[in-house]
Amino acid sequence: MLLVSDSALVARLARALQEVLHSGEPVEQIAQLRRQALRVAHGSTDVEDGLGDADAGVDQPDHRDAFHARHDRESGGDPPATPAKPRLHLPFRRDPHFVERVGLTEQIARRLSAPSGRAALVGLGGVGKSQLAIEHCYRYHDVHADRWVLWIYASSATRFAQSVREIASLGKIRGRDDVNADIYQLLRAWLLDSENGHWLVVLDNADDIDYLVDRSESGRLIDCIPTCPHGAMIVTSRNRRAARRLVEEHDTIDVDRMDEADAMTLVARKLRRITDTAGHRQLVGALEYMPLAITQAAAFLQQSRRKYTIERYMEDLERLDASEGALLDRDHGDLRRDPDASNSIILTWQISFEHIRRTRRSAADLLSLMCLCDRNSVPELLISPQREGESEDAGFEGDLSVLLEFSFIIESSDDSAFEMHRLVQLATRKWSLSRGEMGMHVDRLLVSLDQTMPWVEHAKVSVCEMLFPHARSAMELTAHVSSSLKEWRDVMDKAARYASYKGSGILLHQAIEMGERCWEAKKRQLGEEHRETLVSMGQLARYYDRLGDSRKAAEMGERCWEARKRQLGEEHPHTLVSMSNLAGKAAEMEERCWEAKKRQLGEEHRETLVSMGHLAGYYDRLGDSRKAAEMGERCWEVSKRQRGEDHPHTMIYKNNIARYQNQSTREDLKTRADSNRSVNSMRRDPNGH
Repeated sequence: MLLVSDSALVARLARALQEVLHSGEPVEQIAQLRRQALRVAHGSTDVEDGLGDADAGVDQPDHRDAFHARHDRESGGDPPATPAKPRLHLPFRRDPHFVERVGLTEQIARRLSAPSGRAALVGLGGVGKSQLAIEHCYRYHDVHADRWVLWIYASSATRFAQSVREIASLGKIRGRDDVNADIYQLLRAWLLDSENGHWLVVLDNADDIDYLVDRSESGRLIDCIPTCPHGAMIVTSRNRRAARRLVEEHDTIDVDRMDEADAMTLVARKLRRITDTAGHRQLVGALEYMPLAITQAAAFLQQSRRKYTIERYMEDLERLDASEGALLDRDHGDLRRDPDASNSIILTWQISFEHIRRTRRSAADLLSLMCLCDRNSVPELLISPQREGESEDAGFEGDLSVLLEFSFIIESSDDSAFEMHRLVQLATRKWSLSRGEMGMHVDRLLVSLDQTMPWVEHAKVSVCEMLFPHARSAMELTAHVSSSLKEWRDVMDKAARYASYKGSGILLHQAIEMGERCWEAKKRQLGEEHRETLVSMGQLARYYDRLGDSRKAAEMGERCWEARKRQLGEEHPHTLVSMSNLAGKAAEMEERCWEAKKRQLGEEHRETLVSMGHLAGYYDRLGDSRKAAEMGERCWEVSKRQRGEDHPHTMIYKNNIARYQNQSTREDLKTRADSNRSVNSMRRDPNGH
């Protein structure tokens, strides 16, 4: 068993093995060594592959009382025995090739040194905004190791919610596991409490932020990051208008292309040699001094140094820019219209990508698969070809190493996931689409997601949480699905169930969105009354119920019940499940209606009496005969006073009472008999044998 110090040593050794890639050894062998060392250092990273259960295709009944369900759900648990210690929570390692851009780093430090400091780094994609934020975080942690440094992905509502939940777990925030709790309010309260320590939050990729700043019934999501004396925040954004909605105008910092001196320093560090030549100056100029383009070009030149000179690379840039095969030509209008699609970045990407396709096609296919995922954190679990019963694929390890070396992807600090720049993702998708390969890669992703994502009822929630953003990404790929329609439906179903199980607010709305997409797809592909279509309809009714839309839930539940009666018969177990769920939802709505009528019309108004009669019937269907009889007696008494004892409605209420009471008596007798049998059994054998 490794000691902690030994583990850290092996991890450092594993990272150092990347340097050996230039030694001429086979890529696969070195990559395998690196991964093996990491597994020794961190233990097995295998995740149990939950493939669901026999009942996963059935909408399970909610066995809790429909009228008390909101009061007996899972609580947040007891407070932790010891508070969480402040820590550095960044998804990336420190960049050893970081170039000090003196004016920018000083501005960031100055704005964040003040109490409640905030700074927004604004600029084109590829100019190094996130790298500046990462470097500042590490420097901050070097000085303040006893403070929290937290990273939040803000590219989408899904990623934002996942980051908030991760922080809640790191901080051991009390109530974080309560399914009814507002996780954003919990985070806000925790950050406001100075007892939890000073903190620095990075809000990365805050480009499309309507979901953050639009006001809902519970307020604005961005308010979960409060302004307080012991907290600070960095925002990175391509959108100046969005940045101004998050920080004051004077706190925005423009991040532009590098100047020539910084660009030359960057290319020298990436190439690991002195590069102050006219050729290198021409290169960084041709690359528009864009850090991402320089990084991609340097990675290519480093990997191809035996075959490529600076002059040849410049010739290829010019040739590709003028050719019909360039991604930025008129046939790829979407890419050209993107304001961040710098010509230099796309061209350097294309030179590297075409080289990889020629020399290692499997690595290019892997990037084409990864670009379909949520780019912020692509888990190795999802993209690895390894499945149960297969041996470890050395080729996959080599493919990853190639993509890392060509700077197409970045490895997370814990070696379990990868990230790519937005423009790398965009260019790779456009390439696949233009070559007619998109459908093939979409099918691969869906098969992998379906195999990897478990049904939430029988899996660690953390696995579903990790894969949920990628299911959301797959939801938008339906136009390119060819042979994996079933896998797409199953992924939507699994993701919707997870969101309903875990969520409130945004997640519940996403559960309904994905549940509806799944239901609509099944109606088109299988038919409206196919068994699986009815399962999705029943699940959708439950999602609406969890959201609090009882009317919609009852409407969906009734349609499901009627269809199952026709298809399966009135006494089939699935039909009874639908009937039970429907009765519970209807009774909940009727209770609300009854309370409102009592307030508005009075307790003995005829309309109020109608709701009381309906409630008695619902209680009886739910198996609560005692409560049905009590409500029935109240109806009978009111009807006697209002209409007289001999009125037909009064007689109906009286007959119903007798039926409810007889049912209740039978239930009591059965319970007593069961109890007596148990007592007699114990008397015969006190030890229970």
